[in-house]
Amino acid sequence: VEGVLLSEAESVLKALTSQLHEAEAAQAREAAEAHLRSTIANGDLEALHAAVQNAESTQVDEQVLEEAQAVLTRLEAEKKAQEQQLLEAESMLGAALASEDLAALRSAVSSGKAIGVNPALLEEAVVAID
Repeated sequence: VEGVLLSEAESVLKALTSQLHEAEAAQAREAAEAHLRSTIANGDLEALHAAVQNAESTQVDEQVLEEAQAVLTRLEAEKKAQEQQLLEAESMLGAALASEDLAALRSAVSSGKAIGVNPALLEEAVVAID
């Protein structure tokens, strides 16, 4: 009788433990999905990258994950384009400084300010204009 009771108790414990793990996994999925949705709305590239990794490990809804990955791809492309624009603006400023062409220098300074080039390089160009 004790063996049967012990076996039944172990079976119940195993079932309860399994249910607990399933509930914890569901809760982790829901939290990861909520965080992922929030991070998509925020548009922070680094935070979204981390949230996607977390979402993949917790197996969130595939549609939400695909949306996040699409936004992540778009943000990465935008960042790359901004970096390229910055390099081009800094190159344009350097070339304008070297050529001493005031019209080119003014144009390069205007573009550089809009894009956010190195402030020291902008200052050097402004001084050259004056």
